[in-house]
Amino acid sequence: MPVTFEKICSLLTMLAIVGLGTLPSTGAAEGQRLAGTLENDGTFLAIVEDGGRQWLLITGDRLGECRVGEVSAALVRLNCPAGVRELHIRSSPEHGTADNPSIEATFLSIQKDILHDLIADRQDLVNQLDLAPEVDETGVISGWRVVSVRAGSEVESLGLRAGDLITAVNHVAVADSIFMDALRSMPEQGLINLSLQRQQKKIELIYSLQ
Repeated sequence: MPVTFEKICSLLTMLAIVGLGTLPSTGAAEGQRLAGTLENDGTFLAIVEDGGRQWLLITGDRLGECRVGEVSAALVRLNCPAGVRELHIRSSPEHGTADNPSIEATFLSIQKDILHDLIADRQDLVNQLDLAPEVDETGVISGWRVVSVRAGSEVESLGLRAGDLITAVNHVAVADSIFMDALRSMPEQGLINLSLQRQQKKIELIYSLQ
């Protein structure tokens, strides 16, 4: 049975609930914010932040007492008992307005044993992929720049391109102290989300492990 975008979105939502806790039981709160959206062939997935947690939602999902009525590139419309509530992209004052609110998503599949071998054999990985650290003004590594990808390699099939800046794995930032733990745990995951920047665009590479 083919894996559709809708099925992946539903699975992502369930994983978010399992990994981050239970969805709030109250209606949409003032602290909720639309952090971003993922798009594939015109269908959108919303990333909603609430109390430091992230919820991945598609049309029809529930958020507490509210149901998601619409998800677009820059808007989530919630149908709540008290009325309709809208969350706009990066609407909180400290974030300002996003120039490009929608995050482009690409869905790929990878064999678990291939991923495991790439992580276990660092020399093989280095032969296929050349990375350089991006260091912020405080001296902390904030990302990994893809310098080159060997043509025809397994890494090339993962969708990475020269110039990409890898910023997070499964929403764990490169600068986070647990980033290496996130890398090591990748073969154990059912889905892997690789966040990167490509020519000023935010890209999400979402892998289904087979």
